[in-house]
Amino acid sequence: MAARQTVSRREALHLLGAAAALPLLDPGRLHHPLAAVPVGQAWQPRFLNRDDIETVAAVAERIIPRTETPGARDAGVHEYIDFALDRGDAEGRDRFAGLLRWFDRYVRESHDPAFADLPGGQQDSVLTELADPASAPAPEGHAFFLGMKELTIEGYYRSEAGMFEELGFAGNTFLTEFDGCTHPEHLGWRPARPDPGAE
Repeated sequence: MAARQTVSRREALHLLGAAAALPLLDPGRLHHPLAAVPVGQAWQPRFLNRDDIETVAAVAERIIPRTETPGARDAGVHEYIDFALDRGDAEGRDRFAGLLRWFDRYVRESHDPAFADLPGGQQDSVLTELADPASAPAPEGHAFFLGMKELTIEGYYRSEAGMFEELGFAGNTFLTEFDGCTHPEHLGWRPARPDPGAE
């Protein structure tokens, strides 16, 4: 029996992130919104309020925490999520806002402080519970976790930290020459000619 390979959460997100970065060349997709903020001014949310931003930033950081590379908060994922919601359709915005309100109410009722004020271990316990539809106290909890996970991965791997530091994307590079396939059996390939006798 082959030995079972285990993949860490960070490695799994890395693989998902590589796939998430593929649509970057599609002009129809949202790109990371981080832009230079005028000197003396701080970034301001466009859709979420300040408390919501802190909750979203804390949840994203537990999904992609800081390790040897930046975490979600370092990468400004909360800014991306706010940007994506602001630019998204009204139905999607309203759904996310409703799920966020459910999440905030659930955490305050079951743990007293807001999610961002909980110790990291308790934050992980809350999210682990919501990650499994069988243990989530309500469908809204699982839906909130899935939505946050998707937005976090998309935002992180569209950020400079995710693309360049995590994925090692070189960007703006080109090949001076391309040798093509070097397998001997492919070097003399010719299209098959139809058999004139075949019907």
